[in-house]
Amino acid sequence: MLDAIHGNGGSISVPSEVAYATCQLAEEAAQRTVAILRSGVIPSSGQATLPAALLLEIAALSTLIAWEERGDFEHLGEAAPDIDILKQDFLNRCREGGKGFDDAEHAPISSLMMNLFTENFAMEAPARLNAKLVMTQLDEENFIEELAEFLWANRHSLANNERGASTHGKEK
Repeated sequence: MLDAIHGNGGSISVPSEVAYATCQLAEEAAQRTVAILRSGVIPSSGQATLPAALLLEIAALSTLIAWEERGDFEHLGEAAPDIDILKQDFLNRCREGGKGFDDAEHAPISSLMMNLFTENFAMEAPARLNAKLVMTQLDEENFIEELAEFLWANRHSLANNERGASTHGKEK
């Protein structure tokens, strides 16, 4: 079943899992962005007009920082960005004033974050497993160890699911 992601420039058809994962990612990024802006970035009058690219970059950078803090980058290997370089790039563009964010098409941190998300994250994991997963190239020993850790961490919910499945449809 296909769904669509809608925006000002039109819509694109995508599998429903991708649409759901993208919406979840966008909502989490929006919440972090609002929290950052409310933390004193906007003057106390509360009135400000900010370029769309600036908001995209704040959301993307905060998402990448959250992934790094959560430990997702250790699974990305060489694909993991250097957060310090991205922060410096963002600050340098802020110093340029509005011209550093004049075009939403040129949001390099946002593009990088979306590429990492689509190429490395399991989009169905949040909906189906209540988990956010990052998988590297298949290394059998590493995969077995990671799978064992995941199964052990979720043993109680898996056991409850198994009990529910084994009695489903049977009379007591």
